Amino acid sequence: MTIKTLLCGCIYEENEWMLVRIKECEKHHKDRNKKVEYRPKSECCRNDTRGE
Repeated sequence: MTIKTLLCGCIYEENEWMLVRIKECEKHHKDRNKKVEYRPKSECCRNDTRGE
C-alpha cells in the first residue's frame, strides 16, 4: 500500500484498485459540509400531473 498526498493537503492510501482518504484538508471538508440554501421547486415541477 502506498500513501499519496495531494497538493491541497488531503492524504490518500492506495489499496490495490481504490484510494482511501486518511486525512481531509480544510478546504474539501468545508466544501463537503457547507449548508445549501433552500430552493423551492419550479412551478412546472409542482404542477406535474403525469404521475397520476
